[in-house]
Amino acid sequence: MKRLALLGWPAGHSLSPAIHNAAFRALDLPFEYDTVEVASEGLAAALDQLCASGFCGGNVTVPHKEAIVPLCDEVDDVVRRVGAVNTLVHRDGRLSGSNTDVLGFRAALEEIGIDLRGISLVVLGAGGAARAVAFAAHQDGAARIAAVARRPERARAFVPLALPWQADALSDVLGRADLLVNASAAGMPRQIPPCDPPLDQLRGDAVVFDLVYQPRETPLLAQARRLGLRTIDGTRMLLHQGAASFRVWTGRDPPFAVMESALDAAL
Repeated sequence: MKRLALLGWPAGHSLSPAIHNAAFRALDLPFEYDTVEVASEGLAAALDQLCASGFCGGNVTVPHKEAIVPLCDEVDDVVRRVGAVNTLVHRDGRLSGSNTDVLGFRAALEEIGIDLRGISLVVLGAGGAARAVAFAAHQDGAARIAAVARRPERARAFVPLALPWQADALSDVLGRADLLVNASAAGMPRQIPPCDPPLDQLRGDAVVFDLVYQPRETPLLAQARRLGLRTIDGTRMLLHQGAASFRVWTGRDPPFAVMESALDAAL
């Protein structure tokens, strides 16, 4: 049995094990997926221990997507440009990092017919997921990309317009946004404060996408729906990036319907 794991803090709430283990069983593949909760200061040691004990790969989540990049022996071109890893392969003593968040984000938008070309995007956050969102938008021809973060200096590394998470800054950019994406940890378990931008500043045809998927309807999405805005919940990106990771590990097309059913059951 080949061992895969999700490294994060927190990680215990993740539904990735349910999704991937269902997919492995459906195709009779010898993989088992689990979670490993590790704080930032213990990441390197935990990774060494995993690699020494038969770990063959997995995923990386908050807050390790950027910190793990220099711990990889090699990374792909997307990682070099985004600066964040979410998928790992450990083979022949070497650790490879790739990024399927970019593909997952695009696929989630394509499901409901959203084209990033020419849009005005506001992304909340400055971590690895925010970097992937901004990279996809830039590659696909977004007209304007702004990041709003509690540490805007981090966001300036990947977008020219980075603003502090304050009411006046949020109001200024939200009024011109076609798409708002929460790529921060706000709203996740153990994360305080919640994600609470003034959504009433958005136009009526704007879309709100929360990458947090636990709970499925976050307070941000609930507020957006009350205002009559279109919404996308975080399960869509979770499934699509997970499907892309599955291909990286196995070389097989994933049983997407099985993964989706497992996610629905787990929720």
